[in-house]
Amino acid sequence: MLNSGRGAAIAEQSSQDRLEQLRNCTWAQLTDASYLRDNVLNASTTVARSLGSLTETLTVNAYPIAVSPAISIVRSNGTATTASSNAAIANGDIVRVDLALSWSAGPGGRSRAQAMTTLIAKNIP
Repeated sequence: MLNSGRGAAIAEQSSQDRLEQLRNCTWAQLTDASYLRDNVLNASTTVARSLGSLTETLTVNAYPIAVSPAISIVRSNGTATTASSNAAIANGDIVRVDLALSWSAGPGGRSRAQAMTTLIAKNIP
């Protein structure tokens, strides 16, 4: 139980750290799949290193009306890859950001998962 709670707390902190990285991006960076892959999900967050085999799935989509496909990047085994991209998302004023984490922990390597969602608006002068 203690390991499970510890893992969940670490995952939550890692998610918050990752979302803070995204909030610090410019609009052009936040809506660019290549930038997100190469500059945000290119490295693990500091606390996530203790989770072991962590998989992060980042999805960025237009809000309130989603478009298809969304920007989707998966970081697993230390490598970030673009699952899908959509340059049209940059034309909006708000995006929905979903971050899902999954890892194995505890006796028997039980699968664990945690997710967070936030909205980020374009900074309009």
